[in-house]
Amino acid sequence: MTPYGIVYKENLYSLQESVTVWQKKIGVLKLGTVLKIDAVILSIDLVLCLLMILLKADGIYIAMLAVLGILCAAAVYIVTKNSFLKEITRVNFQNTDKQIVLFEDRIEYVTPFSKGEYFYDELVFAHEKNGIITLLIDEASLPCSICAHEVKKGNYETFSRILREKMGNRYIFEGGNA
Repeated sequence: MTPYGIVYKENLYSLQESVTVWQKKIGVLKLGTVLKIDAVILSIDLVLCLLMILLKADGIYIAMLAVLGILCAAAVYIVTKNSFLKEITRVNFQNTDKQIVLFEDRIEYVTPFSKGEYFYDELVFAHEKNGIITLLIDEASLPCSICAHEVKKGNYETFSRILREKMGNRYIFEGGNA
């Protein structure tokens, strides 16, 4: 295979979408993590409700405490999604050109500050939706966010097709228009 590469620039929206995908698969928005946090909040709420029952508090206070616990559990998810992820994105956003070259057995990822080569089996996953490819090289690092509208050199569709072939079942395609 002849190497095929693209040069692109991240934009803030596509990076935020990629960070959200990354965190839903591996991080704080993963269902198991959200359920653990909610379980802690609701356990504390249950203990307080039981304490109020033992103190023979009025039923309205117990009901209000139960509702407050549920609202706090929902608020954790909303604040995490709308504040924490946006802040991660804003802090890590770099308005610079990046390059990804696909070879037969590996990819080469080049930023103005670094250059790395990774074999396809080392990549965690790739996810494509609505013209944004989220490429996660390492679980602990920010994903590469390739937006179809920000490709400066190369063809987004060709790049997507080759990457999909190379990654196999670790490439999730949800469709959508670019």
